[in-house]
Amino acid sequence: MQIELTDSNDPSLRAAILVPLAAHLQASTGISTPGVSLSIILRDARGVVEGGMFGSVRYHWFKLEFAFIPEHRRGERNGARMLSAMEAAAVRHGALGAWMQSFSFQAPGFYIKQGYHEVGRLLDRPPGHYDAFLAKTEGFAQEGSPFDVSETLAADDRLAVMERLRAWSDQFAPPGDRRDLSLLVRNEAGDIIGGLWGRSGRDWLFIDLLALPPELRGERLGSRLMDMAEAEARKRGCIGVWLDTFSFQARPFYEKRGFQVFAEIPDYPRGHHRYFLSKRLDT
Repeated sequence: MQIELTDSNDPSLRAAILVPLAAHLQASTGISTPGVSLSIILRDARGVVEGGMFGSVRYHWFKLEFAFIPEHRRGERNGARMLSAMEAAAVRHGALGAWMQSFSFQAPGFYIKQGYHEVGRLLDRPPGHYDAFLAKTEGFAQEGSPFDVSETLAADDRLAVMERLRAWSDQFAPPGDRRDLSLLVRNEAGDIIGGLWGRSGRDWLFIDLLALPPELRGERLGSRLMDMAEAEARKRGCIGVWLDTFSFQARPFYEKRGFQVFAEIPDYPRGHHRYFLSKRLDT
């Protein structure tokens, strides 16, 4: 068995790490469906992408992944109408609630006006600002939006909106070292059997996945992976690490390593909690 560190963004590597985690999630929740992606694209009269909203429904919750409305289209209630359409679609797919993150220089106030409330914030992400975590469990719109929500999306359209959002956000906070991070655990045959996947940016490392097969647990391999991830985060100049975990997963493991809960969402999925934890590396 060996551990390989790489900054490759090959999605097949993440998919390989996800295999043991997906099995654990299904066993713990009884939910086997992969979820559904939702999107709205805002185009100009020529059909050119100007903005949009993207999200997904998984484990009975809708996550708004990112949204961007160009300045000349603001003030027309496009944001509120698009969000209403996304919420209605999410409810039709069984969502109990919705949540998102919004930097302090973005739109937390807008979401609060739409009925969301802050469940926590990650300070100094990026430095001098904060990342607000907001959730909503009632008051979802059912009808009345002129926008159609799609469950299919062209990769070019998604990329176009992401680039516009990043360019706008970079005016307020430099992007820093935007890089993926993967620690691949391979068996003697060279097959990926688990590992850690994350990404750095805006002076923080986010750990997206940490997954190991049951037979490798209890051997401190998880601690080794976290040690390596935190060491790499320091090399990249990150001031902290953050992640999320469910109540049936590894909150005590992370807390023993100095992580602290800064936000939580109950009944995510139903009967469980989702926790968000962070650890500063500059103190």
